[in-house]
Amino acid sequence: MKKSFRLAAAVAAFGLALALASCGNSSGGSFYAIPPSGQSNGGNQTVTYPVNIPTTFENGTIASDVANPKAGDTVTLTAKPADGYKIDTLTVKGADGSTITTSGEGNIRTFTMPAQGVTVSATFVEVPATTYQVTIPTNFEHGTISASPSNPREGVTVTLTAAPESGYKLKTLTVTCADSTTRPVSGTGNTRQFTMPAQNVTIAATFDLIDYTVAITGGANAVASGGSATQTELTGAMTAVTYTANSGYYFTKFADYTTTGISVAWTATAITVSGTPTADTNITIPSALLSIGAKNPYAAKAVGDIVFSDGSATSYSSGLTLDAEKKSKAIAVIFYVGTGLNSDSFTVVIRETGGGQVQNIVSDISKTRTLGVGFVEGTGLKWCDASASAYNMVIEPIATGNGGAARTGDKNGSDNLEKMGDFLKSKSLTDDTGNPAKYPAFYFAKNYKNQASNVAGTACESGWYLPSLPELYELFDARTTVEASFNKCGAQHFLSSAGSYRSSSQYVPSVTQEKNTVEVLTLQSGSPGYTSGMVLKSSDEGAVRAIREF
Repeated sequence: MKKSFRLAAAVAAFGLALALASCGNSSGGSFYAIPPSGQSNGGNQTVTYPVNIPTTFENGTIASDVANPKAGDTVTLTAKPADGYKIDTLTVKGADGSTITTSGEGNIRTFTMPAQGVTVSATFVEVPATTYQVTIPTNFEHGTISASPSNPREGVTVTLTAAPESGYKLKTLTVTCADSTTRPVSGTGNTRQFTMPAQNVTIAATFDLIDYTVAITGGANAVASGGSATQTELTGAMTAVTYTANSGYYFTKFADYTTTGISVAWTATAITVSGTPTADTNITIPSALLSIGAKNPYAAKAVGDIVFSDGSATSYSSGLTLDAEKKSKAIAVIFYVGTGLNSDSFTVVIRETGGGQVQNIVSDISKTRTLGVGFVEGTGLKWCDASASAYNMVIEPIATGNGGAARTGDKNGSDNLEKMGDFLKSKSLTDDTGNPAKYPAFYFAKNYKNQASNVAGTACESGWYLPSLPELYELFDARTTVEASFNKCGAQHFLSSAGSYRSSSQYVPSVTQEKNTVEVLTLQSGSPGYTSGMVLKSSDEGAVRAIREF
């Protein structure tokens, strides 16, 4: 029954539709436009219209609470000016060019939506800034504070710069507002920042003495005394710290130095750190080294002392016994300690008048020299070859006296090879003193590390030389003591028989034919004495000893 009713209704409706269509198309009938947004005339769909807002406003933006309202809706526009700006004008125009009335003030405006789309326009203007004052007292002790900017607007970052007096640092810095609240401060050192509130602020600061840290490390095989190795918060002098080498140990020599106000002073057995720091300071103390001999390398030595490869020494005594290890490290015996063999006499010009000179002869006796002789002897070595530039010439700077004056003149032989070279050049001759083949006796001593098996690679490998005649005299004077120390080391005997030992000194000739002679010392056979004499420079007889300063 219900199905028949619904079918009949549908047929009736269709018939009605056909009739209406027939009427609508007849002459003189009416037409209906399709409404906006697809609304049918008199139907149930909503008609909306767009609110167009450009995104290119300068110094601000406008936002609508609804993008497509219906006619008659209230639309709210919200302005968002850029920092330091405010809205100046706001206009709403309809699609037909009409102006739509707005209401409200400030950043919130409203209007009633017409039955058409609208476009919103706006302008923004700069707001005269309200500034606030940063007050900084001028009576801070030991420093000042400056602010940039000094009259900022709210929200501006203010930079505070501290300028402490020399030796002081910024300790505290506070920013207090007019309402007695404080502002957070960021930054370190002498530069700090805060954000300006909407009120005046006052700066407070304190300065304190700079404190430093001195940290000392190292110092193995030594005992520290005095202050602690690390001293912090120092505003004055540190407590001195001394590192004392353990018994039998020593510190390798270095020049005293000062760094950031802290001095480091050396002795062979102790290093002291002291002073007033001007910055954080780190000091490293070297390790103390074990001395081979009883006397460390920097201790005073005496004639007869046996010297080891590290420069240390042990005194001779009749009961002294050296083990195999110490014998293997023994390199020399001390034969002289004094000032008589210091640098040669030299000339000082004390006045010049009219092209002439008044001269004074000066001898250097300011330093005590300690000389030792090596264990290995050279034999059959020429003073120089007959082809050498120094042959058959008197080398004046290295000449000595004759007879009773044989211990005068050239005393310090350590630089005689160099003096010879300079002299040859002064005579416009070839300086060939750098050729070992032409000066064999000199180079035996100069390269002594290649003669003795235990010298190369040690602290004493360099500095050996052929002694001058006065130095050779001192060696002969001490020969008995030297020989006794040689025996303790199981070394090759020294002056065990009569023989001549060459010096690096030039013999002063009495006739032209003696220009090619050099000074020697000869042990007299069958007696304790010795005598000086001369031999040909190119002779390959006699022996050579190398000496060195310790």
